[in-house]
Amino acid sequence: MELHATLTAVGWIPWTTAVLVALPAPVLGTLGLLLRRERRARCAAEQECRRQAAALRDLRYEQERWNLALAANHDGIFDWDAHRPEVFYSPRWKEILGYAHHEIGNNREEWLSRIHPDDRGR
Repeated sequence: MELHATLTAVGWIPWTTAVLVALPAPVLGTLGLLLRRERRARCAAEQECRRQAAALRDLRYEQERWNLALAANHDGIFDWDAHRPEVFYSPRWKEILGYAHHEIGNNREEWLSRIHPDDRGR
């Protein structure tokens, strides 16, 4: 009966149970163990997928809030990631400097190239 419950729990259809009953007990025990492990692994994978989907939803929400904050204020904002050569310059920051959005890229050289040569050594 335990094997039947295990097989039913993992989605086996009833006729497969009749075929499996003819197998020796050690094989059935091993099969039951493998089926339980597979079910646990499938549940863990489903939980991980749900966790990742929730994290992605949270990230999208935070990005939306960030974009709304950028659009609502009239300050120029830049975000320099010290671990990568990438810098975010807001469209308003570029506008304050007198440039169109497409005229300035997203790397730190854009910033450094605008420093007066006399001030670079400081």
